[in-house]
Amino acid sequence: MPRFTPSLFKKLSRKDIENIREAIKAKKYWKMDKTKIYTIILSRARIKVKDNFLVKTVSNGKVEVLPQPAKYCRKYRILVFDREKNVGLSVLTWNAFTEIMKNYNKLILELSNSGLLPPYINMRVLIKLKKEYEK
Repeated sequence: MPRFTPSLFKKLSRKDIENIREAIKAKKYWKMDKTKIYTIILSRARIKVKDNFLVKTVSNGKVEVLPQPAKYCRKYRILVFDREKNVGLSVLTWNAFTEIMKNYNKLILELSNSGLLPPYINMRVLIKLKKEYEK
């Protein structure tokens, strides 16, 4: 019987799937600056704590996520996490994350520092952000 694969993996190349799995094994995270990081999400945000929701991540264990991005939390997506405030700010798809790491890390950092970061970023939203803020 074939092994179940998440729907996320149907849209990714084999190399990207291997990269995600290796990052999970190594408990990898990527730094944006001193206080903000990117980390892989391992669960959905269903448990409510105060005004936020709990989600399990690779590098920080269980963390709180704001209500707006909490509805986009799925396994193997990327969370923009603020260590200083100890809260997740936004959720990214893997394709958007790789594109951001190549070209738009500064833009996302500026948006997160100014509080204008959207709760969910996929390739379509990333293209809109690029057009809007790089003029």
